[in-house]
Amino acid sequence: MVLFATPGMLHGGLSLQVFKEWAGDEKNAMIVPGYCMPGTVGNRVLSGEKKINLDGKDIEVKMGIYNMSFSAHADSKGIMELLAHVEARNVMLVHGERDKMRQIAQQIKDQLKVPCFFPPNHSLTTIHCEPKLNMLLNSSIINKLNSSLQNETYLYYKSNSQLHLTNHVV
Repeated sequence: MVLFATPGMLHGGLSLQVFKEWAGDEKNAMIVPGYCMPGTVGNRVLSGEKKINLDGKDIEVKMGIYNMSFSAHADSKGIMELLAHVEARNVMLVHGERDKMRQIAQQIKDQLKVPCFFPPNHSLTTIHCEPKLNMLLNSSIINKLNSSLQNETYLYYKSNSQLHLTNHVV
């Protein structure tokens, strides 16, 4: 997952909360826009610190941290170019006028074919992501999986050297 952090040098708010939860996973990344003053959490992680003490707890920083010069008031064209460039698979808009966010969310869905969310403040949003796992299995393992699922609604099959799990009618 990638979070395009809100300005504020990771001093507080949603960006700091997400940072605390995501920092320990190298699959995650945070883009910190703009300048971060020395001594702030944003400046410390951009400087390469791998352990940050927050609220009396040491947080190990394994996630990617990137800095990008970006206007906090980017127009929709700039946002669309950024999202196309990073090949976003999900987008969450968290700052802006509701009508404007609705318009750009529709533009993201229509042009980029990417799910886009703009939840109300203080709400919980779940984003379902398609996990991708590449495995090499021989045919005997696939046959054993299918025989163990005889009464289930799923079926494993091999196509182009890839294993697929699909719903099927029993």
